[in-house]
Amino acid sequence: MAIYRIDALSPDGRGIIRRGIEEKTTFVSGALPGDEADIALLRAHKNFCEARTLSIVQPAPGTMEPTCSHAGLCGGCALMRLPYTAQLEAKQGFVHEALTRTGKIANPPLLPILASPIQTACRNRVQLAFAARADRIQLGMRMAQSHDVVPAKNCCLLEQDMGRLVEAVEDLVNAAGFTVYSPEEGSRSFKTQTRASGKGRGFLRFCQLRSGLVPDADSLKSAHVLPKKRAFWLIFLTSPGTRQERDALARLATDILLSHPEVHAVLHEERASQDMLVRGEKRIFAMARPDYTGDPALMLMPLLGKGFLTDAADFFQVNAQAADLLAAEAAGLVTDAPLLDLYCGAGAPGLLTQAEYAAGIEYSASSIAMARKNAQRLGKTATFYAGDAARVLQAHELRSLKVSQVLCDPPRAGMDARVINLLAAHKPDSIIYISCNPVTLARDIRILHPDYVLVSARPVDMFPQTPHVESVCLLSRRS
Repeated sequence: MAIYRIDALSPDGRGIIRRGIEEKTTFVSGALPGDEADIALLRAHKNFCEARTLSIVQPAPGTMEPTCSHAGLCGGCALMRLPYTAQLEAKQGFVHEALTRTGKIANPPLLPILASPIQTACRNRVQLAFAARADRIQLGMRMAQSHDVVPAKNCCLLEQDMGRLVEAVEDLVNAAGFTVYSPEEGSRSFKTQTRASGKGRGFLRFCQLRSGLVPDADSLKSAHVLPKKRAFWLIFLTSPGTRQERDALARLATDILLSHPEVHAVLHEERASQDMLVRGEKRIFAMARPDYTGDPALMLMPLLGKGFLTDAADFFQVNAQAADLLAAEAAGLVTDAPLLDLYCGAGAPGLLTQAEYAAGIEYSASSIAMARKNAQRLGKTATFYAGDAARVLQAHELRSLKVSQVLCDPPRAGMDARVINLLAAHKPDSIIYISCNPVTLARDIRILHPDYVLVSARPVDMFPQTPHVESVCLLSRRS
Protein backbone atom coordinates (compact mmCIF):
# COMPACT_ATOMS: atom_id res chain seq x y z
CA MET A 1 0.00 0.00 0.00
CA ALA A 2 1.10 3.57 -0.75
CA ILE A 3 -0.58 5.64 1.98
CA TYR A 4 -0.21 9.40 1.93
CA ARG A 5 -1.82 12.30 3.77
CA ILE A 6 -3.48 14.84 1.45
CA ASP A 7 -2.16 18.35 2.07
CA ALA A 8 -4.36 20.65 -0.05
CA LEU A 9 -7.08 20.88 -2.69
CA SER A 10 -6.53 21.87 -6.33
CA PRO A 11 -9.05 23.99 -8.27
CA ASP A 12 -10.01 20.94 -10.32
CA GLY A 13 -11.09 19.06 -7.17
CA ARG A 14 -8.07 16.78 -6.80
CA GLY A 15 -6.14 16.40 -3.60
CA ILE A 16 -2.53 17.62 -3.50
CA ILE A 17 0.39 15.86 -1.81
CA ARG A 18 3.26 18.33 -1.70
CA ARG A 19 5.96 15.67 -1.42
CA GLY A 20 4.24 12.66 -2.87
CA ILE A 21 5.25 9.97 -5.32
CA GLU A 22 8.93 10.28 -6.28
CA GLU A 23 9.05 13.26 -3.88
CA LYS A 24 7.11 15.29 -6.45
CA THR A 25 3.91 17.28 -6.02
CA THR A 26 1.20 14.70 -6.68
CA PHE A 27 -2.39 15.38 -7.71
CA VAL A 28 -4.79 12.68 -6.48
CA SER A 29 -8.34 12.22 -7.76
CA GLY A 30 -10.89 11.12 -5.18
CA ALA A 31 -9.19 12.57 -2.10
CA LEU A 32 -9.62 15.68 0.04
CA PRO A 33 -7.27 17.62 2.34
CA GLY A 34 -6.69 15.77 5.59
CA ASP A 35 -7.52 12.34 4.13
CA GLU A 36 -5.07 9.50 4.54
CA ALA A 37 -5.41 7.61 1.28
CA ASP A 38 -3.99 4.58 -0.45
CA ILE A 39 -3.14 5.84 -3.91
CA ALA A 40 -1.92 4.46 -7.23
CA LEU A 41 0.26 6.26 -9.79
CA LEU A 42 -1.38 7.11 -13.10
CA ARG A 43 1.23 9.30 -14.80
CA ALA A 44 4.64 10.66 -13.86
CA HIS A 45 5.61 14.00 -15.40
CA LYS A 46 8.84 15.94 -15.12
CA ASN A 47 7.76 18.11 -12.20
CA PHE A 48 4.63 16.40 -10.84
CA CYS A 49 2.70 13.15 -10.71
CA GLU A 50 -0.94 12.20 -11.15
CA ALA A 51 -2.56 9.48 -9.08
CA ARG A 52 -5.94 8.07 -8.13
CA THR A 53 -7.35 6.99 -4.80
CA LEU A 54 -7.67 3.28 -4.22
CA SER A 55 -9.21 3.69 -0.77
CA ILE A 56 -9.59 6.26 1.99
CA VAL A 57 -7.77 4.73 4.95
CA GLN A 58 -8.67 7.57 7.33
CA PRO A 59 -11.14 10.27 6.24
CA ALA A 60 -10.33 13.88 7.05
CA PRO A 61 -12.07 15.31 10.13
CA GLY A 62 -15.36 16.96 9.25
CA THR A 63 -15.88 15.06 5.99
CA MET A 64 -18.92 12.86 5.47
CA GLU A 65 -20.15 9.97 3.39
CA PRO A 66 -21.25 11.08 -0.10
CA THR A 67 -24.98 10.94 -0.73
CA CYS A 68 -24.45 9.47 -4.22
CA SER A 69 -23.58 5.78 -4.55
CA HIS A 70 -21.49 6.54 -7.67
CA ALA A 71 -19.38 9.33 -6.15
CA GLY A 72 -16.18 7.28 -6.08
CA LEU A 73 -16.48 6.31 -9.76
CA CYS A 74 -18.03 9.26 -11.57
CA GLY A 75 -15.58 11.96 -10.52
CA GLY A 76 -18.08 14.71 -11.25
CA CYS A 77 -18.88 15.59 -7.64
CA ALA A 78 -15.37 15.78 -6.24
CA LEU A 79 -16.43 17.90 -3.24
CA MET A 80 -19.49 15.90 -2.18
CA ARG A 81 -17.78 14.63 0.98
CA LEU A 82 -17.36 18.21 2.19
CA PRO A 83 -20.15 20.00 4.09
CA TYR A 84 -21.60 22.72 1.89
CA THR A 85 -20.09 25.55 3.93
CA ALA A 86 -16.66 23.98 3.40
CA GLN A 87 -17.33 23.69 -0.34
CA LEU A 88 -18.08 27.42 -0.49
CA GLU A 89 -14.93 28.22 1.48
CA ALA A 90 -12.86 26.13 -0.94
CA LYS A 91 -14.32 27.85 -3.99
CA GLN A 92 -13.77 31.27 -2.47
CA GLY A 93 -10.16 30.17 -2.02
CA PHE A 94 -9.85 29.06 -5.65
CA VAL A 95 -10.84 32.53 -6.90
CA HIS A 96 -8.58 34.28 -4.35
CA GLU A 97 -5.61 32.11 -5.29
CA ALA A 98 -6.12 32.71 -9.03
CA LEU A 99 -6.35 36.48 -8.58
CA THR A 100 -3.24 36.61 -6.39
CA ARG A 101 -1.06 34.02 -8.13
CA THR A 102 -2.06 34.39 -11.79
CA GLY A 103 -3.52 37.89 -11.66
CA LYS A 104 -0.71 39.26 -9.44
CA ILE A 105 -3.21 41.24 -7.32
CA ALA A 106 -1.85 41.46 -3.78
CA ASN A 107 -5.17 42.15 -2.02
CA PRO A 108 -7.98 41.31 -4.46
CA PRO A 109 -11.33 43.02 -3.71
CA LEU A 110 -13.05 39.67 -3.28
CA LEU A 111 -16.65 39.68 -2.07
CA PRO A 112 -18.23 36.72 -0.21
CA ILE A 113 -19.38 33.89 -2.44
CA LEU A 114 -23.07 33.59 -3.26
CA ALA A 115 -24.34 30.12 -2.36
CA SER A 116 -26.60 28.09 -4.62
CA PRO A 117 -30.15 28.18 -3.16
CA ILE A 118 -30.33 24.40 -3.63
CA GLN A 119 -27.45 21.92 -3.53
CA THR A 120 -29.09 18.81 -5.01
CA ALA A 121 -31.57 18.23 -7.85
CA CYS A 122 -30.31 21.54 -9.24
CA ARG A 123 -29.30 20.71 -12.82
CA ASN A 124 -31.80 21.29 -15.61
CA ARG A 125 -29.37 19.88 -18.20
CA VAL A 126 -27.14 16.82 -18.27
CA GLN A 127 -24.90 15.46 -21.04
CA LEU A 128 -24.63 11.67 -20.93
CA ALA A 129 -22.41 9.32 -22.92
CA PHE A 130 -23.21 5.96 -24.46
CA ALA A 131 -20.84 3.06 -23.83
CA ALA A 132 -20.93 -0.58 -24.98
CA ARG A 133 -20.45 -3.33 -22.43
CA ALA A 134 -20.53 -6.98 -23.47
CA ASP A 135 -24.24 -7.44 -24.19
CA ARG A 136 -25.65 -4.04 -23.17
CA ILE A 137 -25.41 -0.37 -24.04
CA GLN A 138 -25.17 1.90 -21.02
CA LEU A 139 -26.01 5.61 -20.78
CA GLY A 140 -24.39 7.60 -18.03
CA MET A 141 -21.68 9.95 -16.78
CA ARG A 142 -18.10 9.53 -17.90
CA MET A 143 -16.07 7.66 -15.32
CA ALA A 144 -13.09 9.59 -13.98
CA GLN A 145 -10.10 9.28 -16.35
CA SER A 146 -11.91 6.73 -18.50
CA HIS A 147 -14.15 6.40 -21.56
CA ASP A 148 -16.44 4.09 -19.57
CA VAL A 149 -19.63 5.39 -17.95
CA VAL A 150 -21.37 5.07 -14.61
CA PRO A 151 -25.18 4.97 -14.31
CA ALA A 152 -26.95 8.32 -14.09
CA LYS A 153 -30.29 7.17 -12.68
CA ASN A 154 -29.30 7.84 -9.05
CA CYS A 155 -27.41 11.09 -9.65
CA CYS A 156 -28.50 13.50 -6.91
CA LEU A 157 -27.80 16.59 -9.05
CA LEU A 158 -30.43 15.84 -11.68
CA GLU A 159 -33.87 17.39 -11.55
CA GLN A 160 -36.72 15.15 -10.48
CA ASP A 161 -37.71 12.45 -13.02
CA MET A 162 -34.53 12.86 -15.11
CA GLY A 163 -33.06 9.62 -13.74
CA ARG A 164 -36.17 7.62 -14.60
CA LEU A 165 -36.07 9.01 -18.11
CA VAL A 166 -32.40 8.02 -18.48
CA GLU A 167 -33.34 4.42 -17.63
CA ALA A 168 -36.12 4.44 -20.20
CA VAL A 169 -33.81 5.75 -22.95
CA GLU A 170 -31.20 3.12 -22.10
CA ASP A 171 -33.79 0.33 -22.35
CA LEU A 172 -35.09 1.61 -25.68
CA VAL A 173 -31.67 1.90 -27.39
CA ASN A 174 -30.84 -1.63 -26.26
CA ALA A 175 -34.10 -2.99 -27.61
CA ALA A 176 -33.43 -1.24 -30.94
CA GLY A 177 -29.99 -2.85 -31.32
CA PHE A 178 -27.97 0.31 -31.98
CA THR A 179 -24.17 0.39 -32.05
CA VAL A 180 -21.91 2.67 -30.02
CA TYR A 181 -19.12 4.91 -31.23
CA SER A 182 -16.22 4.74 -28.78
CA PRO A 183 -12.77 6.35 -28.58
CA GLU A 184 -9.68 4.22 -28.71
CA GLU A 185 -7.97 3.85 -25.36
CA GLY A 186 -4.94 6.11 -25.08
CA SER A 187 -5.84 8.05 -28.20
CA ARG A 188 -7.90 11.09 -29.13
CA SER A 189 -8.94 9.40 -32.35
CA PHE A 190 -11.98 7.14 -32.64
CA LYS A 191 -12.55 3.64 -33.82
CA THR A 192 -15.80 2.09 -34.88
CA GLN A 193 -17.34 -0.99 -33.39
CA THR A 194 -20.60 -2.86 -32.94
CA ARG A 195 -21.71 -4.68 -29.86
CA ALA A 196 -21.55 -8.07 -31.52
CA SER A 197 -19.06 -8.39 -34.36
CA GLY A 198 -16.68 -5.47 -33.83
CA LYS A 199 -17.22 -4.41 -37.43
CA GLY A 200 -19.12 -1.56 -38.99
CA ARG A 201 -19.53 2.03 -37.89
CA GLY A 202 -20.60 2.79 -34.34
CA PHE A 203 -23.55 5.17 -34.16
CA LEU A 204 -24.59 6.49 -30.72
CA ARG A 205 -22.35 9.05 -28.98
CA PHE A 206 -24.25 11.17 -26.45
CA CYS A 207 -27.73 11.96 -25.20
CA GLN A 208 -28.45 15.34 -23.65
CA LEU A 209 -31.46 15.81 -21.37
CA ARG A 210 -32.82 19.29 -20.67
CA SER A 211 -35.84 20.61 -18.86
CA GLY A 212 -37.53 23.92 -19.57
CA LEU A 213 -40.83 25.61 -20.26
CA VAL A 214 -42.85 24.85 -23.39
CA PRO A 215 -43.45 28.10 -25.33
CA ASP A 216 -47.06 29.05 -25.94
CA ALA A 217 -48.58 31.82 -28.07
CA ASP A 218 -48.40 34.47 -25.34
CA SER A 219 -44.84 33.71 -24.22
CA LEU A 220 -43.62 33.73 -27.83
CA LYS A 221 -44.75 37.33 -28.07
CA SER A 222 -43.56 38.63 -24.70
CA ALA A 223 -40.68 37.71 -22.40
CA HIS A 224 -42.77 39.00 -19.49
CA VAL A 225 -45.10 35.99 -19.80
CA LEU A 226 -43.97 32.60 -18.50
CA PRO A 227 -45.86 29.51 -19.67
CA LYS A 228 -46.89 26.97 -17.05
CA LYS A 229 -45.98 23.72 -18.78
CA ARG A 230 -42.55 22.28 -17.93
CA ALA A 231 -41.18 19.37 -19.96
CA PHE A 232 -38.04 17.56 -21.11
CA TRP A 233 -36.10 17.78 -24.37
CA LEU A 234 -33.82 14.92 -25.49
CA ILE A 235 -30.98 15.54 -27.94
CA PHE A 236 -29.27 12.48 -29.42
CA LEU A 237 -25.79 13.06 -30.84
CA THR A 238 -24.55 10.37 -33.19
CA SER A 239 -21.94 9.71 -35.82
CA PRO A 240 -23.13 10.05 -39.44
CA GLY A 241 -25.47 7.12 -39.78
CA THR A 242 -26.98 5.00 -42.49
CA ARG A 243 -30.54 5.57 -43.61
CA GLN A 244 -31.56 2.53 -41.58
CA GLU A 245 -29.92 3.91 -38.42
CA ARG A 246 -31.50 7.31 -38.86
CA ASP A 247 -34.92 5.77 -39.44
CA ALA A 248 -34.50 3.55 -36.38
CA LEU A 249 -33.68 6.57 -34.21
CA ALA A 250 -36.71 8.42 -35.59
CA ARG A 251 -38.89 5.45 -34.61
CA LEU A 252 -37.32 5.44 -31.16
CA ALA A 253 -38.06 9.17 -30.82
CA THR A 254 -41.69 8.52 -31.72
CA ASP A 255 -41.88 5.75 -29.10
CA ILE A 256 -40.46 8.09 -26.45
CA LEU A 257 -42.94 10.85 -27.25
CA LEU A 258 -45.91 8.47 -27.23
CA SER A 259 -44.96 6.65 -24.03
CA HIS A 260 -43.49 9.52 -21.99
CA PRO A 261 -45.82 12.52 -21.76
CA GLU A 262 -43.20 14.44 -19.76
CA VAL A 263 -41.02 14.61 -22.92
CA HIS A 264 -41.87 17.52 -25.21
CA ALA A 265 -39.41 16.95 -28.06
CA VAL A 266 -36.61 14.72 -29.32
CA LEU A 267 -33.78 15.98 -31.54
CA HIS A 268 -31.19 14.08 -33.57
CA GLU A 269 -27.89 15.72 -34.47
CA GLU A 270 -24.82 14.24 -36.16
CA ARG A 271 -21.14 14.92 -35.66
CA ALA A 272 -18.55 13.60 -38.11
CA SER A 273 -15.51 15.13 -36.38
CA GLN A 274 -13.39 12.65 -34.47
CA ASP A 275 -13.40 14.41 -31.12
CA MET A 276 -15.19 14.34 -27.78
CA LEU A 277 -17.30 17.47 -28.19
CA VAL A 278 -20.98 17.18 -27.33
CA ARG A 279 -22.07 19.43 -30.16
CA GLY A 280 -23.84 18.51 -33.37
CA GLU A 281 -22.62 19.62 -36.78
CA LYS A 282 -25.84 18.75 -38.60
CA ARG A 283 -29.44 18.46 -37.39
CA ILE A 284 -31.26 15.45 -38.79
CA PHE A 285 -34.66 15.97 -37.17
CA ALA A 286 -36.50 17.76 -34.38
CA MET A 287 -39.71 16.00 -33.39
CA ALA A 288 -42.28 17.28 -30.89
CA ARG A 289 -45.42 15.74 -29.44
CA PRO A 290 -48.21 15.24 -32.00
CA ASP A 291 -50.39 17.99 -30.50
CA TYR A 292 -47.66 20.69 -30.72
CA THR A 293 -47.47 22.73 -33.91
CA GLY A 294 -44.55 25.04 -33.05
CA ASP A 295 -40.80 24.63 -33.44
CA PRO A 296 -39.86 21.42 -31.55
CA ALA A 297 -36.34 22.66 -30.75
CA LEU A 298 -37.55 25.91 -29.19
CA MET A 299 -37.59 25.99 -25.40
CA LEU A 300 -38.04 28.77 -22.87
CA MET A 301 -35.73 29.28 -19.88
CA PRO A 302 -36.71 31.59 -16.99
CA LEU A 303 -34.25 34.17 -15.67
CA LEU A 304 -35.10 36.86 -13.12
CA GLY A 305 -38.79 36.40 -13.85
CA LYS A 306 -38.43 36.77 -17.62
CA GLY A 307 -38.49 34.04 -20.26
CA PHE A 308 -35.60 33.57 -22.70
CA LEU A 309 -36.15 31.57 -25.87
CA THR A 310 -33.29 29.25 -26.74
CA ASP A 311 -32.63 26.34 -29.06
CA ALA A 312 -32.59 23.10 -27.08
CA ALA A 313 -29.04 22.34 -28.25
CA ASP A 314 -27.64 25.76 -27.29
CA PHE A 315 -26.10 26.94 -24.03
CA PHE A 316 -28.04 28.28 -21.09
CA GLN A 317 -27.13 28.15 -17.39
CA VAL A 318 -27.95 24.74 -15.89
CA ASN A 319 -28.81 25.86 -12.34
CA ALA A 320 -31.82 28.15 -12.69
CA GLN A 321 -31.94 29.46 -9.12
CA ALA A 322 -28.21 30.20 -8.94
CA ALA A 323 -28.40 31.73 -12.43
CA ASP A 324 -30.79 34.32 -11.01
CA LEU A 325 -28.14 35.28 -8.45
CA LEU A 326 -25.42 35.55 -11.09
CA ALA A 327 -27.60 37.56 -13.46
CA ALA A 328 -28.68 39.95 -10.70
CA GLU A 329 -25.06 40.46 -9.64
CA ALA A 330 -23.96 41.26 -13.19
CA ALA A 331 -26.96 43.47 -13.94
CA GLY A 332 -26.27 45.46 -10.79
CA LEU A 333 -22.85 46.44 -12.13
CA VAL A 334 -24.18 47.70 -15.47
CA THR A 335 -25.14 51.36 -15.80
CA ASP A 336 -27.59 52.95 -18.23
CA ALA A 337 -24.78 53.83 -20.66
CA PRO A 338 -24.41 52.13 -24.09
CA LEU A 339 -23.42 48.46 -23.65
CA LEU A 340 -21.53 45.99 -25.81
CA ASP A 341 -22.45 42.38 -24.89
CA LEU A 342 -19.61 40.02 -25.85
CA TYR A 343 -20.24 36.26 -25.98
CA CYS A 344 -23.88 37.18 -25.46
CA GLY A 345 -25.51 33.79 -26.08
CA ALA A 346 -29.28 34.18 -26.32
CA GLY A 347 -29.03 37.66 -24.80
CA ALA A 348 -29.00 36.77 -21.12
CA PRO A 349 -28.35 38.57 -18.86
CA GLY A 350 -27.38 41.62 -20.97
CA LEU A 351 -30.91 42.28 -22.20
CA LEU A 352 -32.12 42.42 -18.59
CA THR A 353 -29.85 45.30 -17.62
CA GLN A 354 -30.75 48.98 -17.53
CA ALA A 355 -28.19 49.71 -20.25
CA GLU A 356 -28.84 51.06 -23.69
CA TYR A 357 -28.10 47.77 -25.47
CA ALA A 358 -25.87 48.78 -28.38
CA ALA A 359 -24.77 45.39 -29.74
CA GLY A 360 -24.37 41.72 -28.93
CA ILE A 361 -21.76 39.35 -30.40
CA GLU A 362 -21.85 35.55 -30.25
CA TYR A 363 -20.17 32.83 -32.31
CA SER A 364 -23.28 30.63 -32.52
CA ALA A 365 -25.65 31.73 -35.28
CA SER A 366 -28.57 29.89 -33.66
CA SER A 367 -27.96 31.70 -30.36
CA ILE A 368 -27.89 35.04 -32.16
CA ALA A 369 -31.20 34.19 -33.83
CA MET A 370 -32.63 33.60 -30.36
CA ALA A 371 -31.07 36.81 -29.01
CA ARG A 372 -32.83 38.81 -31.72
CA LYS A 373 -36.16 37.21 -30.78
CA ASN A 374 -35.56 37.82 -27.08
CA ALA A 375 -34.70 41.48 -27.63
CA GLN A 376 -37.94 41.95 -29.55
CA ARG A 377 -39.94 40.13 -26.84
CA LEU A 378 -38.38 42.40 -24.20
CA GLY A 379 -39.16 45.51 -26.23
CA LYS A 380 -35.51 46.38 -26.82
CA THR A 381 -33.86 47.62 -29.97
CA ALA A 382 -30.51 45.92 -30.42
CA THR A 383 -28.02 44.89 -33.09
CA PHE A 384 -26.57 41.39 -33.03
CA TYR A 385 -23.65 39.85 -34.90
CA ALA A 386 -22.86 36.15 -35.31
CA GLY A 387 -19.23 35.14 -35.67
CA ASP A 388 -15.79 35.22 -34.12
CA ALA A 389 -15.75 38.10 -31.62
CA ALA A 390 -12.40 39.57 -32.70
CA ARG A 391 -13.27 39.48 -36.40
CA VAL A 392 -16.69 41.03 -35.81
CA LEU A 393 -15.18 43.81 -33.69
CA GLN A 394 -12.55 44.52 -36.34
CA ALA A 395 -15.06 44.45 -39.17
CA HIS A 396 -17.48 46.82 -37.48
CA GLU A 397 -14.86 49.01 -35.82
CA LEU A 398 -15.38 48.93 -32.08
CA ARG A 399 -15.22 52.73 -31.81
CA SER A 400 -18.14 53.11 -34.23
CA LEU A 401 -20.34 51.16 -31.81
CA LYS A 402 -19.98 54.05 -29.34
CA VAL A 403 -20.09 51.89 -26.22
CA SER A 404 -18.79 52.93 -22.82
CA GLN A 405 -19.18 49.58 -21.04
CA VAL A 406 -18.68 45.97 -22.01
CA LEU A 407 -20.35 42.86 -20.58
CA CYS A 408 -18.53 39.64 -21.45
CA ASP A 409 -19.15 35.99 -20.62
CA PRO A 410 -16.45 34.03 -22.50
CA PRO A 411 -15.96 30.24 -22.49
CA ARG A 412 -13.56 28.51 -20.08
CA ALA A 413 -10.57 29.47 -22.22
CA GLY A 414 -11.24 33.13 -21.45
CA MET A 415 -11.16 36.02 -23.89
CA ASP A 416 -9.24 35.81 -27.15
CA ALA A 417 -6.02 37.86 -26.99
CA ARG A 418 -7.19 39.82 -30.04
CA VAL A 419 -10.39 40.79 -28.23
CA ILE A 420 -8.42 41.95 -25.18
CA ASN A 421 -6.17 44.05 -27.43
CA LEU A 422 -9.18 45.65 -29.09
CA LEU A 423 -10.75 46.46 -25.71
CA ALA A 424 -7.46 47.90 -24.46
CA ALA A 425 -7.24 50.09 -27.56
CA HIS A 426 -10.84 51.31 -27.30
CA LYS A 427 -10.77 51.68 -23.50
CA PRO A 428 -14.44 51.48 -22.48
CA ASP A 429 -15.15 52.97 -19.06
CA SER A 430 -15.91 49.59 -17.50
CA ILE A 431 -15.81 45.86 -18.20
CA ILE A 432 -18.19 43.49 -16.41
CA TYR A 433 -16.56 40.07 -16.72
CA ILE A 434 -18.51 36.86 -16.04
CA SER A 435 -16.17 33.88 -15.81
CA CYS A 436 -16.44 30.12 -15.30
CA ASN A 437 -12.68 29.69 -14.90
CA PRO A 438 -10.82 31.66 -12.20
CA VAL A 439 -7.41 31.06 -13.81
CA THR A 440 -8.26 32.44 -17.27
CA LEU A 441 -10.20 35.25 -15.60
CA ALA A 442 -7.11 36.22 -13.60
CA ARG A 443 -4.91 35.94 -16.69
CA ASP A 444 -7.15 38.32 -18.65
CA ILE A 445 -7.35 40.78 -15.75
CA ARG A 446 -3.56 40.80 -15.55
CA ILE A 447 -3.30 41.59 -19.28
CA LEU A 448 -5.80 44.44 -18.86
CA HIS A 449 -4.09 45.68 -15.67
CA PRO A 450 -2.15 48.59 -17.24
CA ASP A 451 -5.44 50.22 -18.27
CA TYR A 452 -7.94 48.77 -15.77
CA VAL A 453 -8.25 48.24 -12.04
CA LEU A 454 -10.26 45.38 -10.53
CA VAL A 455 -13.00 47.02 -8.45
CA SER A 456 -14.79 43.88 -7.24
CA ALA A 457 -14.95 40.12 -7.74
CA ARG A 458 -17.93 38.06 -6.62
CA PRO A 459 -17.78 34.23 -6.74
CA VAL A 460 -21.10 32.48 -7.41
CA ASP A 461 -21.68 28.78 -6.78
CA MET A 462 -23.51 27.49 -9.83
CA PHE A 463 -22.34 23.89 -9.42
CA PRO A 464 -22.71 22.50 -5.87
CA GLN A 465 -20.72 19.34 -5.04
CA THR A 466 -18.20 20.13 -7.80
CA PRO A 467 -15.05 22.30 -7.79
CA HIS A 468 -16.41 24.60 -10.52
CA VAL A 469 -17.10 28.21 -9.59
CA GLU A 470 -18.36 31.25 -11.51
CA SER A 471 -17.28 34.83 -10.86
CA VAL A 472 -18.65 38.26 -11.68
CA CYS A 473 -16.04 41.01 -11.79
CA LEU A 474 -16.06 44.74 -12.37
CA LEU A 475 -13.05 46.39 -13.99
CA SER A 476 -12.84 50.16 -14.20
CA ARG A 477 -10.65 52.16 -16.57
CA ARG A 478 -7.83 53.97 -14.86
CA SER A 479 -8.12 57.73 -15.04
